[in-house]
Amino acid sequence: KWPMVTRSEGAFFIDDRIISCASPMSAADLMLQIVSDRLGKAVTQNVMDMCLMPVRRSPRDAQTASIAARLGTRNPALLRAVEWIDTHYMDEDCLDTCIEGSSISARQLQRLFQRFVGVSPLRYLAKRRLENARSLLLRTDLSIQEVAEKCGFSSTACLSRGFRQEFGVAPSKINSQTQVL
Repeated sequence: KWPMVTRSEGAFFIDDRIISCASPMSAADLMLQIVSDRLGKAVTQNVMDMCLMPVRRSPRDAQTASIAARLGTRNPALLRAVEWIDTHYMDEDCLDTCIEGSSISARQLQRLFQRFVGVSPLRYLAKRRLENARSLLLRTDLSIQEVAEKCGFSSTACLSRGFRQEFGVAPSKINSQTQVL
């Protein structure tokens, strides 16, 4: 119907006089992009701090699907657990609180994670923290120590070991000039 329109998978889109996004979080990312373009990185970081936004997505970052669509299940206990971890991954007691709030046993939650997510809840939490660490290293000038603290790692050694295993490179090799990992 619209042959001249190309669909974008990105979080938001800026092209001359057309600006578009698909979700509230994308709108926040879009706003941060505009602030960054007009006022620079320092002001953008201050805005992110004021809005309690630890990460800013770029226009190239894809929109994410619903948890149910992503996992291919509607199991309410699993969906609640994944959503809890996605929201509270920086909390030290994230998994314990998740299991306490779950309507199923820890073992059953483990089975559900293994079946639908492909990893244990502990591994899922670690991957979530590592993804956030990578994003912070790419988009901020925080030190590795600061990133480890912000992402819930007990030490820089734990962050470095997990980072190398997950991404095949040391976190010290990542900086805001690195394009894609």
